[in-house]
Amino acid sequence: MSTLLSDGKSVEVRRLKFLELEDEVPYPDPGLYLHTYIIDGHPQQVGYGLDDYIEIPDRPKTALVDAQPGSYEAALWEQYNLYRAVLTHERLRQNIREQYLVDCAQYILTNCISTEDQDRLVTPADYKVIHQKALCPEVTEEDIIAVLASTFQGYMEGQAFMDLGQEIAQRGGELFTDTIVGASVNVDIEARS
Repeated sequence: MSTLLSDGKSVEVRRLKFLELEDEVPYPDPGLYLHTYIIDGHPQQVGYGLDDYIEIPDRPKTALVDAQPGSYEAALWEQYNLYRAVLTHERLRQNIREQYLVDCAQYILTNCISTEDQDRLVTPADYKVIHQKALCPEVTEEDIIAVLASTFQGYMEGQAFMDLGQEIAQRGGELFTDTIVGASVNVDIEARS
């Protein structure tokens, strides 16, 4: 697919395959912050995110070293420290998200345009147009077939499932009979266009 850059010259951009970016640059989300409670002698993990806080807990007025175990002040410190741990974890997740976006952009530049054309990218608009052309804006039948063919790599009577399905669709979805473990099975597949 060809597009123009800010220098007025065209550049050839390879469109990513359906789910290619997700397969090649997986998102490493660590999930929610997990806090361990001991309940009836058994550890239980509970996930916390910033959405779990209606209001930000205030720092307790009593010093942590002065809070007696099991006291109200100790509980306030536990909630305050839990919030701070969740906040730190959310910052880590944000950094991971930002790095993921950088990795995606780098993958697109490395795999969708030539090295010579990469040197011609000088404005933010150049990068934007490359990313827009490379990303899969709509899924085509070919995209779906390619993904299914790589996912379902099975064979029946020496013919790949995907090839068999296309052949049946081309024949108008007519009935065919196959023998499986000595039994005759009729399969009705509708041809869809």
